[in-house]
Amino acid sequence: MTLETPLTRGRRLDSSRRQDAVRRALADMTAVGEHITVAAVARQAGVHRSLIYRHPQLQAAVKASGSTSNNLPTRQDAVTTASLKATVANERDRNRRLAARLAQLERRLSESLGREAFHDAGLGAHDETTTLQRRIDELERANTDLNHQLRELTAELGAAHHVNQQLTRQLNGR
Repeated sequence: MTLETPLTRGRRLDSSRRQDAVRRALADMTAVGEHITVAAVARQAGVHRSLIYRHPQLQAAVKASGSTSNNLPTRQDAVTTASLKATVANERDRNRRLAARLAQLERRLSESLGREAFHDAGLGAHDETTTLQRRIDELERANTDLNHQLRELTAELGAAHHVNQQLTRQLNGR
């Protein structure tokens, strides 16, 4: 019968503690759906990779968990999916705004061409009315441009707020 020395006992307890840390890290990573590799588990457990390779039962557990976790979406995939959905929503809104802006510009061009044709035909009003009408048109264009900028900035702010909320939820969900 061999007596256990304090040094041997300490090494055995330390090895047991580190193996338990690897098992906990593996369970945590599996629960969260993170990609599982020997290096990732070792990093999470705070141990060296060689510990996992020296213990066949740990290596087998990591390999088994790694093969099943590949089917689960990772946190990074979820963030990517959320950001893509936000990007698609933003682009749809942008397309709607651009279509409305295009319709507005077409209408203004049509009105302008109509006024020019009316004026060239000699049917236009006197100069003071024309000057005032031009000034009104300039102010309306400036107002329209400012409203357009306001809508774009509001949409961008809303999109940023939406993405911020999603990221905050993901961070708080850990």
